[in-house]
Amino acid sequence: MSFSKRLILYMFIILLVASIYKDLSLGDDMINQYQDIETFITEDSQYTIIKVKVEWGDTVLSIVKDLNEGKIKVPFEKIINDFQKLNPNIDPNSMEPENYYYFPLYK
Repeated sequence: MSFSKRLILYMFIILLVASIYKDLSLGDDMINQYQDIETFITEDSQYTIIKVKVEWGDTVLSIVKDLNEGKIKVPFEKIINDFQKLNPNIDPNSMEPENYYYFPLYK
């Protein structure tokens, strides 16, 4: 194999490994990127409120799932109701990117 082919192959392998590492390590510090953390107690449960800057493509469910590390034992309807309590006058289906909203972190 010629030198240029080996060089391209090595560069491809390095980029592939770097890409896989970034994808795997991205979710580890998910909560560290959020701004404010407060405690909020409802009548039936306690959860933490986290202020999150919404990015393009984010949904209420995807953000709550990321915050709770994929372990959501709360019905979808409760998640939406809690979001609406924390963000009055905001439609969960029309969040605007680059804006901050409050999301529940369930215990």
